[in-house]
Amino acid sequence: LNFESFLQQCPNLTQLTIDGGIQHERTAMLTTRHLLRTVVRAACAPRLKILKLCPGFATANVWGSGLTSELCALAKACPLLEVVVVSSTDFDHEQLGLFPNLEEAQFWPDLLEQAHLEHISRCCPRLSTLDVNSTTLGWATDSTPFCASLSTSLQTLLFTESSVAGLPALLQALPSLTSLDLWHSLEGAVQAAEVLNSCPKLRELKVGGSEIVDDDFVSAICAAQPALETLDISNTNVLTDAALFTIQQQLAATLRRLTLVYALKGLSAPAVLQLVEECQHLTTLKLNEEGGFEYYGDREFSLYPAQPHYVEIESVLQHRGGKLVDVEDEDQIGDDDEDGSDADE
Repeated sequence: LNFESFLQQCPNLTQLTIDGGIQHERTAMLTTRHLLRTVVRAACAPRLKILKLCPGFATANVWGSGLTSELCALAKACPLLEVVVVSSTDFDHEQLGLFPNLEEAQFWPDLLEQAHLEHISRCCPRLSTLDVNSTTLGWATDSTPFCASLSTSLQTLLFTESSVAGLPALLQALPSLTSLDLWHSLEGAVQAAEVLNSCPKLRELKVGGSEIVDDDFVSAICAAQPALETLDISNTNVLTDAALFTIQQQLAATLRRLTLVYALKGLSAPAVLQLVEECQHLTTLKLNEEGGFEYYGDREFSLYPAQPHYVEIESVLQHRGGKLVDVEDEDQIGDDDEDGSDADE
């Protein structure tokens, strides 16, 4: 398939995601350059709103890699772009300012400083989702950074595998934040409470990735954020039924989506069923086969040594218009559609 010819035949295309897998660094960079030039020439360029380029790991350097001319051409050819996701470890102010309509962006600077926040606010006043990864915050832990327009526009922050020193101050400067991803960033229940108490409007939270997420950690989350609607506490083997009891006691009135992928080793099927029954607004429960799931065909499993509870859990959720989702691969986990549809159902 000639990719450029294909794009020319799709003049009404508004969303484009390219994932080429892992390539050699030089190959991936050449691929990135070629893809940017191809998109600029495409018939769909004037209508394109979402562009995600992932041709290889070397795209991590794209923002500061000498691709300024390609990015300038992209901004000119695609004036409606709202989402430009290309991993970045080299923060480039000039390139960022090329896309004033950005609503979602991914930037991975080694050090996120006050000047970066000010520039993002000035250049991207509509930004609602910001993804930073493996970064350190460059201001004192007792000082509050100035975020200008971000304080009202930013609703989702992905702050993964990063140092949280200074994060409470940043969160206090972002009062509109409703979704927070702290995957592999928190170091314990005390730190979790300090960070999460800085987000008064938080509705979605993703934590986990280590055995730090234990029963006390879950208690700290529930105490700090009693209005959570979505909670992901995946990839931990130290949770017990006590954590589920805490969730159903403190989040029963609001919780709609719960993910326990690779977190079931210490949990029992009766405790999971009880949580589903008690949390009356829960519509999505995401599980996986780790920790004792055995599949029988494509519609049944059991959580040994207990009796199979699939039918009971599913029937309760379906009665409320919800669903039970079995996930074998973490990469399959995605956001649920508002209409309740899900490819993994």
